Amino acid sequence: MSQTREPVRREGEETAGETEARGRRARAFFGARSLRRARPRAEGPPPTAELLAERLQSECENLRSALEIALARVAHRVVVITSAIPEEGSTTILAALGFNLAVRGTSRVLLVDANVRRPALDKIFGLPGDVGVGRVLTGRTEAAMAVVSTPFPGLSVLPMGGENLLPAHLFGPEGVASIVAGLREHYHYVLVDTPALLAVPEVAVLAGEVDGVILVARAGRTKRETLLKARNLLQRSGAHVLGVVLNRRRYVIPSAVYKRI
Repeated sequence: MSQTREPVRREGEETAGETEARGRRARAFFGARSLRRARPRAEGPPPTAELLAERLQSECENLRSALEIALARVAHRVVVITSAIPEEGSTTILAALGFNLAVRGTSRVLLVDANVRRPALDKIFGLPGDVGVGRVLTGRTEAAMAVVSTPFPGLSVLPMGGENLLPAHLFGPEGVASIVAGLREHYHYVLVDTPALLAVPEVAVLAGEVDGVILVARAGRTKRETLLKARNLLQRSGAHVLGVVLNRRRYVIPSAVYKRI
């Protein structure tokens, strides 16, 4: 009487049943993902802004307090947040600080995107960015009409817009400074995002027209000499340097523990 022998399985080889089972699991998984993609997103802040607010809210609380103390005697504060060189994180710091100022419900905050090199505030908050500073300066719209409300109460954004403007026009007396002068009475804080100082020195002209400037430096990247050049440029323009924010600081011990020491 002959016996049927089971085929010898090589190491890592699947049986037909295992292959079919794996296929069913894959179809179920990717089918579910497709349904999730097709489902419309619930109303509320876009994911980027949600993550930004959650990640940086506690980290910017000290910066918010310091800013309030430094400009306590100014009713409608206008602050430029910039850096010495590009990619230091000044836009991220500005967005998080603006959120922290507005989230308590006692301050109206406007974020102005004057970063003609890398405008990003419209993307961070998921807003239309076709109308903004550029159209205001070319006379095609009024500043108040270009301001867009964010999903966060009390927080608004004036995007950069799609126009390419010369730095001399953008940061001269008739540029962003004139826009801010017409809007500041409607807000407790106006935070202006600009290109890096040493890349666009004309930013210093605007810095001399506002209430204060915050410099952002990236830990382990910004050289001391570079930061001194930016500070000297601001001082020559008559700007009031409020302080320097050290971004991406790495703690030897967890930051939660460090704050309690």
